Amino acid sequence: MSGARMRKAFAATIALTGTCMLLAGVPAASAQEDAPQTLRVEAIDARGENWEATGVSSAGAPAVSVDGEEVATEQLPITTDLVVVLDNDRSLPNGTLQLAGNAVEESLLPGTGAVRQVGVVSTAKAGARQEIPLSTDPQAVTRAIDTTLTDGDAATWDALVRAGDLLEGSNANSKRVVAFLSAANKLSNTRAGTAATALRLDGVQVDVVVLPAGVNTTQLAELVADTGGSLQTVASDDAFSDVAAGLAAG
Repeated sequence: MSGARMRKAFAATIALTGTCMLLAGVPAASAQEDAPQTLRVEAIDARGENWEATGVSSAGAPAVSVDGEEVATEQLPITTDLVVVLDNDRSLPNGTLQLAGNAVEESLLPGTGAVRQVGVVSTAKAGARQEIPLSTDPQAVTRAIDTTLTDGDAATWDALVRAGDLLEGSNANSKRVVAFLSAANKLSNTRAGTAATALRLDGVQVDVVVLPAGVNTTQLAELVADTGGSLQTVASDDAFSDVAAGLAAG
């Protein structure tokens, strides 16, 4: 394929969290220096080519150069498909599960911010359990959360893989799993490392909220590092809502 044809085939997909921004290290124009924003690159498809982000155009779009020639980029809004994993191990009080569910309902339902679709998976069954597939209906997601009760032993890694499976057919430019975990894994057929690899290869970001109990935070820390997510500990009942709101914003 000729250089011209390759440049024509080049596609850059950019998702912005501000109005217009720069990639790392590129100085902004003076009009933008007063209020720097953040540019988040979701994906750039330029396999086999030498490309460089050079700044922003006069119209405020990201500027990308391929083999020294400026090319057009497509600026897309961030859309997020998200699966919530709820730990419903029987060792946990229903109150703890309810607090996690309430936090999701406050900040992470479909139609909230960039969230387009939400699914729910629970942990307390071998192989885990799908409570609801990806849905755009906030009421349906709320019902699925409210009817999830503590019952059985946790299959934590199975649940995380199942959450990733729900996102497999998603065309959202941001695919995320938010897991509220507390009990020790007991039933999983999946190993922690296998789960982390599968989620990373599928382009899924995993954020974990830990409710201190028997959960293995070392393995979870490795998982979120592999997938570009975060690991947060809820120290009190009041912290659930703040943590979920922070995840929704980020």
